[in-house]
Amino acid sequence: MSRTAVFLAAVVILFVVFACREYICTCYQWYYLRYFKSLTREGAKTMLLAFDDAARESGLSYWLSEGTALGAVREGSYIEGDGDVDVGIFASQHDKLLHRVVPFLQRHHGVIATHRPLKTPPKPLHLLFPGIGRMDIDIVALGKPCMAIMWPRPCEEILPYLQSFRQARMYDRYFYVPQDDYLVRLYGADWRVPKPNFKPKEANGLR
Repeated sequence: MSRTAVFLAAVVILFVVFACREYICTCYQWYYLRYFKSLTREGAKTMLLAFDDAARESGLSYWLSEGTALGAVREGSYIEGDGDVDVGIFASQHDKLLHRVVPFLQRHHGVIATHRPLKTPPKPLHLLFPGIGRMDIDIVALGKPCMAIMWPRPCEEILPYLQSFRQARMYDRYFYVPQDDYLVRLYGADWRVPKPNFKPKEANGLR
């Protein structure tokens, strides 16, 4: 291969890397945080308090969901080994999330936002906190799949359990969480008993 060809190939590679730098960075953070970085209690606290600050500043209504709700109610803390922080919002809050909360977190915490692949919005959102961990935001809407009920099952299956909320104390703040019937639906009647590496599908035979 001639020197000219090598030079041109190098230029093309550098151009592609530059043009796709944000995508490459996002992919790196995603796989690093998902497969190589274990989320610690301190990391979960950092992410949740940062999100709560942004939500308060932006007037966003949300609740703790899935394992994060379970940890708040049962232990008052993040459950070690859960892997991420989970929150939920109704579709009516989607614009606030995208146009107020996400920019706030990007400015103050360098957060990278990615969507679950769906043809139409609102799409569930992943927030990557570089070097810390991942937060999943479930967007609950009729006719859409929901992460809380084992993706990609329909939100209609979880909506009956999101009719009322209570508050749980965690990290010296109070957070909204669903009622006990939500935890029973996801984790079984014995949800108060810790089970290592437990997943919601095991409680209801979901696959």
